[in-house]
Amino acid sequence: MLDRLDRLDRPDNILHFAPEPRVAARLKSIARNRYVGADLDSVGDVCLDITRLPLPDRSIDLIVCCHVLEHIRDDGAAIAELGRVLTPNGVAIIQFPTGKLAVTDEDFDLDADERTLRYGQADHVRQYGADVVSRLSAAFDDVTVVCGVDGPSYTVAPSCSDVAGFKSGNNGFECRSPSRRRQE
Repeated sequence: MLDRLDRLDRPDNILHFAPEPRVAARLKSIARNRYVGADLDSVGDVCLDITRLPLPDRSIDLIVCCHVLEHIRDDGAAIAELGRVLTPNGVAIIQFPTGKLAVTDEDFDLDADERTLRYGQADHVRQYGADVVSRLSAAFDDVTVVCGVDGPSYTVAPSCSDVAGFKSGNNGFECRSPSRRRQE
């Protein structure tokens, strides 16, 4: 996913969730104004709840959020917050594990052992399916699916029910900010 950064204008303000050291170093090198690493614990520069961001609307040019949403119980609130804080020309790069499912599988009543069996990790609360494109499209006007780190990319219309090439594994999504029309 880092190769996608080369095609973007240098962003003024970058918000990076669950900051990985290698990715953080790269993002710090391209931020024109401010880079902020955010997490719920001491991993980041600041402690932020992704479902309730204390940031102004349209204040972040680039959001990087890898392997976070599958841990968040209310991913709809998190996705809405990412869309809210993204500038009109902003980009959110979001990545998480996906399964070969048409519909996301989530069950909040599972115990840790059951979550490990069903979702791959005890701290995951869902396995995303192809409907994740419509989930992301609730907050973003344009969602581009990037299959795997080196896989092909293509744009998927929010209404598509057959997402050709959607693979299980780690899919990434390049989400463009909501238009000015939708924000007003």
